[in-house]
Amino acid sequence: MRLSLALLPFLLFSGCLAASHNQTDDGSTSDEGAIASEAGRQGVVFYNEPYEVLPNAPIEFEVQVPEGATNVELEMSVSGASTPLDEAVVTLSGCGQGYVTWNPGPNLIVSVNGGGSWREAALCERASGGVRTVTVDTGATPMTGRILLRADLPDA
Repeated sequence: MRLSLALLPFLLFSGCLAASHNQTDDGSTSDEGAIASEAGRQGVVFYNEPYEVLPNAPIEFEVQVPEGATNVELEMSVSGASTPLDEAVVTLSGCGQGYVTWNPGPNLIVSVNGGGSWREAALCERASGGVRTVTVDTGATPMTGRILLRADLPDA
C-alpha cells in the first residue's frame, strides 16, 4: 500500500494517470466525442459536433462527406440525464436515414459516461461524397448533445 502511494506522484508526472479528456476551442471537453470514438468503433469520423434541437423545430446543417464513404454510421449523445422520450430521426442527404432512441430496446448503447449517453444507428451502405445536408428531428422533445458521423473509407 505504501509503495502504491509512493508511486502515485511518479505516475501522475509521467502521464500514466493523465486526464482522459481534452479541452476544445469552444471551452468544452472532447470526452463526449472521444468516448464513442474510443469504444473500438470502426471507420473514420468525418463529423463530430454539438447539437441543440428545440421541440418541433428540426435542425439542418451541412457536412462534407468523404468520397467513397461506405458503412456510414450515426452516433448521437444526449447531454445530462436521458429519458425514454429522447429519440431522433437523422437524415443524411445522398445516404439515408437513421433512428436513435433512449427508450429501452432497438438501439445499441455505444457508451454511457458523464458526458451523456450515446446511441448508434446505420445510415447507409454507400454515401455520395461532397457537401450534404443533415436533418435532425427530435419531434416534441428538446435535446442537446453531440452528433458523430463515421464511415469506412477506401485506401488512398
